[in-house]
Amino acid sequence: MSRKMVGFFVLAVFAISFLAPCAEATQLFEPFLEVYGTVRPTWRVPRGRSAGQAESQLNRIFLNIDKEFADGKFGFHTDTRYQQEGYGTYPNEFWLEEGYFYFQPEFGKIKLGKISTPFGFEWDHTFYGSILYYKGFKADPDYGLTFERTEPLTVFGKETDLKWTLGYFIREDDLNGETVIGAGFEHLSGGERNTFVFRLNPTIKIGDNSSLKLGLSALTGEIEASESDRQAAVELDAVYNVGPLTLCGEYVFYDRAYSSKDDTLKGECFQIEANLDVYEDPDSKFLKKISLNYNYSRDNPDDGQTLGQIHLPSVTFKFTDFLKTEILYVDWSQDGVTADRSWWMICCVDF
Repeated sequence: MSRKMVGFFVLAVFAISFLAPCAEATQLFEPFLEVYGTVRPTWRVPRGRSAGQAESQLNRIFLNIDKEFADGKFGFHTDTRYQQEGYGTYPNEFWLEEGYFYFQPEFGKIKLGKISTPFGFEWDHTFYGSILYYKGFKADPDYGLTFERTEPLTVFGKETDLKWTLGYFIREDDLNGETVIGAGFEHLSGGERNTFVFRLNPTIKIGDNSSLKLGLSALTGEIEASESDRQAAVELDAVYNVGPLTLCGEYVFYDRAYSSKDDTLKGECFQIEANLDVYEDPDSKFLKKISLNYNYSRDNPDDGQTLGQIHLPSVTFKFTDFLKTEILYVDWSQDGVTADRSWWMICCVDF
């Protein structure tokens, strides 16, 4: 093991020991602000290297600050992040991921500011991210406003929550999964403008320990690019929970060039995922949960270079309420060429 890795490991252990009491210490802010977040050091071993040649990084720090007024009818939320050595091709190490004010009257919830685009489900169980993330369809906050509402319904004798969200985004923030690889649509174009997004997301309770969430999303808006001046995408997703097992599936059809000027702006991408909690003991003081996960995703453009496919098997150990570790293997290939093949260990310390 290299000296650098040993030093980083010692630093990570020290940070964990220091932040452990912070989980309760942040309650000191509660009369004024709700402050919470995560520190996430990582170790990466590319294929062909030994564990002693691992690449260590203080991958990311998440800092959230929330405040509500009038019994939750008004408030704001911020999510500020730090990425060591920058976030892909993005020039800054610090950035505001989300920052918005919200108003919550009886008829729904309104958000105004920098908000996650309500297209598909926000994230899956992976650290690395699926093809949909690197295509720019997941975890993509932009500047605008949203209105969301939940309708309680009964369908075929089953309790159903029908949530729907409508969003308008005046412009994008030049920052999402596509920025990581520096070759995505949002990164290469001159920008997204006047984007409308709609999402319908019913949740059906099937039994005492099972539920089904369905999703339908649609997106359309202007883009500043030489190939086309419009974009469009439609998404379908489903999340099925039964006991310790969660099954996810998501499909996106993107037809961004209305006038068919460029077939590279058309195509489809999808992901499937299975997550199983093989062990769980909430009362344990040492190991509360062990989870197995497998995520597969693929990109199929009509023309041009594909982002290929990603296999992501992983195992996660949740030691305490504030500490968990994930061991992940990445197998990303593009047209038979390896884009990334590596082992990762991710440590998440919540405070």
